[in-house]
Amino acid sequence: MSFNLATILTETTLAAPDAPVCRFGGTTTTYRELDELSGRAAAGLREAGLSPGQVVALQLPNIPQFLIAYFGALKAGLVVLPLNPRARARSTGRATGRSCPSASRCGACGCGSLILRVSRCHRDGGTSARS
Repeated sequence: MSFNLATILTETTLAAPDAPVCRFGGTTTTYRELDELSGRAAAGLREAGLSPGQVVALQLPNIPQFLIAYFGALKAGLVVLPLNPRARARSTGRATGRSCPSASRCGACGCGSLILRVSRCHRDGGTSARS
């Protein structure tokens, strides 16, 4: 067994594809569904120009779309920075440090979530994320 969370999801899907991974609002999501949706999200993130190693900030409540975006980002090789959905802009800025986030909407899985791309700030000699 691997200690990579995206790989663990895939391995669990192979072992028990129809087992429930999440129940929310009267709807049950299976491992198979989460694996497929997060795979589409990963493809969408790569198509949006994100590359392995980049940090992506996710600001979503505890809903199934968080799981889809989280595992999608991991499958794309990204580093996930979860942000409190109730946080104000000031504390979100502290969480991302001296980064230059750029934003786009996730269209891969249909959730429409705001995705922040975070990299070292170009003002500090780093390179900012591509838009």
